[in-house]
Amino acid sequence: MVFVFTGTGNVSRGAQEMFQLLPHEFVPVDQLPEIFRNPEAYRHKLIGCVVTAQDFSVNADGSAINPETYFQNPEGAKSVFFEKIAPFATVIVNGIYWDPRFPRLLTGEQARSLTRLVSICDISCDINVRYII
Repeated sequence: MVFVFTGTGNVSRGAQEMFQLLPHEFVPVDQLPEIFRNPEAYRHKLIGCVVTAQDFSVNADGSAINPETYFQNPEGAKSVFFEKIAPFATVIVNGIYWDPRFPRLLTGEQARSLTRLVSICDISCDINVRYII
């Protein structure tokens, strides 16, 4: 099982602390495809992967985002979470703040199309915000 944790703030770190009580291994986002090419190497442990905006967002032209300008002006960015990260996730643990200016990680339709995905856990605290991951 692959647990993808979004963000590096208090919410995400708290979820990761609970996860770390289990037999686990953290891998970088670029190693996710390898897990499915070589499943025997990861058979008896849970895999964790922490992803940030730089991992799941790009500028509208496809270039890498600048984190400082992204958080000040996210309207010019788009999510690549569905293409780059979600196909490898069994559980997505959303720990990032979101408001309507930011691109969604996933649409409902995208989430329903993921064959490995078992659960989406949203443990963020976005007061007065309605959205679908």
